[in-house]
Amino acid sequence: MNNESEMPRFEEPDGLDPEMLNLDWEEIDPEGLRDTPPPDLSSMSTQALYDFSISNYVHRGRAVFELLDRAPSDDSAARLVSELAKSPLLREDRMHRASMTWAVIARLLAAETPVSRSCAYEVFGSLSPGEQDEVLSWLRASRIEDAHPEN
Repeated sequence: MNNESEMPRFEEPDGLDPEMLNLDWEEIDPEGLRDTPPPDLSSMSTQALYDFSISNYVHRGRAVFELLDRAPSDDSAARLVSELAKSPLLREDRMHRASMTWAVIARLLAAETPVSRSCAYEVFGSLSPGEQDEVLSWLRASRIEDAHPEN
């Protein structure tokens, strides 16, 4: 996107798309799930967090980040969250251009354990070459092995 005309344009000063501001949340979420409080994730087992991440779209992000918080000291958490990161659930969950998968890669790299870095490399390898280039640019690294983001 070198041409300025190709860049997305936002009319709202906070950068939100006006169509998003006008969504009818009662139609999208009639049960009000988005307003439910999350369970105490810190008391859940690693497997329970993984299962919760697959089944609960409302609090998925919280559960994924709880797994990432455990990754430096729990190899099974690193392995499970890397499996999640390869799924469409996280690949398609985007905040602007970065996906939850990118966040998982960064946090696994930042955990700086052999298992967490190996998992990050595996998730990175599952991306398309174009997306790999975007992730490297986002991480400000020329190779994934050279990326050492702070936690």
